[in-house]
Amino acid sequence: VSAAERDFVRRELDKPVDVRGLAGAVPQGLETQVYMMSVLGIDLDSRAEAEYLHKLATEMALDQKMVNKIHDHLGVTRIYA
Repeated sequence: VSAAERDFVRRELDKPVDVRGLAGAVPQGLETQVYMMSVLGIDLDSRAEAEYLHKLATEMALDQKMVNKIHDHLGVTRIYA
């Protein structure tokens, strides 16, 4: 990987995520899988990350019960009590 490629990836990762755009691009029926990949892609150790997951779940019409089930399946902290 070249320095330019590495810098490009870093810049992209530093950009805020367009949650609505991301959710809107998810093919119907793949919402759960996309949510799972988002959970696996973060450490879930900050309020901002929990808020991102909440927004993503909301935009993809995943209810709190389903979100908690996903978190339990993955063995990670729930975002809903």
